Amino acid sequence: MLNKQKDNNFDSTISECIDRALSILGDSLKEFVVLKLEKDYHLALDNLGKDPAKLEEGLRETLGDFVAASVLNYIANNISEAFKMNFDGCTNLTRIVEHVRNTA
Repeated sequence: MLNKQKDNNFDSTISECIDRALSILGDSLKEFVVLKLEKDYHLALDNLGKDPAKLEEGLRETLGDFVAASVLNYIANNISEAFKMNFDGCTNLTRIVEHVRNTA
């Protein structure tokens, strides 16, 4: 039971970090991206961190490489702040989420 609660807290924190980063896009574009991720990638806003590779792919396909890179950087920074970790400029969400999950 305790591990499940820890996983839920972890997933919730990751989702909040992603949500905050998507806010840099503005309300309309953020809403469009979230809907696109839900429809095309089966990623709901409350579990965007469950499949970081799919999230990265969806952001790149939806926003293009340049804008997606900026959003991914914001996500990485938010996760770094939330979990008090330094990723040395890494924006690979799969690596970041795995690292945080294994050490948090």
